[in-house]
Amino acid sequence: MVDFQSEKLLSNTSKEIIKGDASTVIQLRNTHGEGSFTVYELCDGLTMMYNDFHMPYCESDIEIRENIFCIDFCNEGRVECERKNYTLSYLSHGDIKFEKRDVHNSRFEFPLNHYHGITFVIDVEKINVAINSEFPKASFDIYNLIEKFYRDDESCIISNCEPAIKAFMDLYSPSIPLRNEYKLLKVVEIFMILEEMKNIDTDMEHKYFKYTQVNKVKEIHELITQDMRVNYTQEELADIFNISLSAMKECFKNIYGKPIYSYLKEYKMNKAALVLKNNLKINIGTVAEMFGYENQGKFTQAFKEVRGITPSEFREGTYVKEKENNNE
Repeated sequence: MVDFQSEKLLSNTSKEIIKGDASTVIQLRNTHGEGSFTVYELCDGLTMMYNDFHMPYCESDIEIRENIFCIDFCNEGRVECERKNYTLSYLSHGDIKFEKRDVHNSRFEFPLNHYHGITFVIDVEKINVAINSEFPKASFDIYNLIEKFYRDDESCIISNCEPAIKAFMDLYSPSIPLRNEYKLLKVVEIFMILEEMKNIDTDMEHKYFKYTQVNKVKEIHELITQDMRVNYTQEELADIFNISLSAMKECFKNIYGKPIYSYLKEYKMNKAALVLKNNLKINIGTVAEMFGYENQGKFTQAFKEVRGITPSEFREGTYVKEKENNNE
C-alpha cells in the first residue's frame, strides 16, 4: 500500500529505516532538521502513521498506488495542504483532512518548523472486508466516508469535531496498551464517530488562499524575522509587498497561527532566550536592542509575557544550571 522500502528521497534528505516487532520507523534528516514516520500495519488495507517533524519542510517521493484514501489528524504545529484547484490551506490542532492520494505530494511544508499528527492510509479495495471480519457488527463501509467527506473530487477539512479529536488524542496517551489490536479498535471507533456525524463544519469555515497571497506572506515573514532590530508597521508591510492589509492579516494568521504582532513577539522572545542562555556576558540592554527594543523595560515586559519570567530570572536559572553541571 505504502512502499517505504523503495522510497526515493530527494537529494537533500537522508533516510534510515528501523524495523521493530510491531512498527517500522522511517527517520528523515535534511540540513534544516529531522523528522520521522512511525508506521503500524493494523490490518489488511489499513496503515497508521505517527508523523513527527522538527523542520520547515520535508521532501520525498513515497510511492502510493491508486485507490488510497487518507485521513490526517493534526495534533501540534501546522502543515500546508494543497488542493487540486491550486489553493492552499493549513491544518492546525484538531483539524481532520480527508483526501484521495492518487498523486503523492513531494514536499510538505511546516510553517512553525514542527508538526505532529496521525495519518490513516486506507486501501479502499481491502478495508471493508478486513474491518468487518474483525468487527462483524460494525457494518463498516469506507465508501460512506468517501461520499461524505470527499466532495467534488476534492479534499475536505473539518474542524471542531470534539468526539473524534478525543479519540485521536487517546492514541497519544502514554497509558494506552501498545498492542496493535487496541490501535485498530480505536481507529474503528474514529471511523464510527465520523460516519455518524450530523452537522459538519467543512470548507465553509476553513480558509483557502491563492499561491500569490501565500508567497507574499511568506516573504513578509522572512523580512520581519531576518533583521529583528527593524520594526515595521502592518501598513508598511502591506505597501512593500503590494497586498491589501486585511488579506495580509488573514493569510498570515492562517499560515502561522497568530496575528503578526503576537507571532513576532513570541518569535523574538524565544530567539532572545537563546541569546541570553548562550551568551551570559552580553548585558540585557544589548540583547533588547538586538531584537528591536530601545527600552529595556519594554523588552523585559515582553519577555515575561511570553516566557513567564523576566530576562534576569531566566539568565539566573541558566547560570545556576550551568554551574550545577560543571560541579557534577
